[in-house]
Amino acid sequence: MATKKRASTKTVAKKASKTKSAVLATAKAGKLASSAAARRAEELIDLIVRRKQRIAEDFYDIGVALHELEKKKLYAPLGYASFSELLEKHKLMSVSSASKLMAIVGAMSRDRALPLGSEKAYALARLVENSPDLTTVDQALEQGVKVKGKTVRVNDLSRREIEKLAKKARKPSAVPAQDRAAIAAAKEAQRVLRRAGAPHAHAKDVRRGGTWWVQLELSVDELDVVLRRVERK
Repeated sequence: MATKKRASTKTVAKKASKTKSAVLATAKAGKLASSAAARRAEELIDLIVRRKQRIAEDFYDIGVALHELEKKKLYAPLGYASFSELLEKHKLMSVSSASKLMAIVGAMSRDRALPLGSEKAYALARLVENSPDLTTVDQALEQGVKVKGKTVRVNDLSRREIEKLAKKARKPSAVPAQDRAAIAAAKEAQRVLRRAGAPHAHAKDVRRGGTWWVQLELSVDELDVVLRRVERK
């Protein structure tokens, strides 16, 4: 009986030791991950501080860094409860300024944004967001925008003129739900096609009778690339 009891005690001790090791390993892994996230957050903050001096040229890169900090919640490993608290404590910029730069990043590529400048790029992003006639910034830059019934190149418009157009444009909230769904479907179709190998694809929502359609435009070569990728899946 004594031998069995000692064996049982040893088994329990071994299990307890394994459990303790597993807990310690998990805790260590968690600390390492948190430490890595904190280091990344510090790197991004340092990048923003350095590039604020050259914001006329580096506004897009700052927006990318801000977007990563906010989206991945990298403020948490540094002990901040929110993204806005991080901005305030490090005196980076106001929440509204950060939101503008992140909106630019979400709406267009770096190559599109830099020639426009931060203010004009943000105004154009708002115009595209508010207007049911525009699907993407690329479309606005390539095809122009409507001004009093005439098509005008974006480069020929000032930032203030674009801001006025954005204010006059119908906001998505004022568009009927069914129309908003059609607009969203067209934008999503265009996004998917461009990621699938048709960078110049254009999708437009079109109403025929009582039914909404999505009209697609892309080159034969781009269509071939997309179809091949679909077939491989």
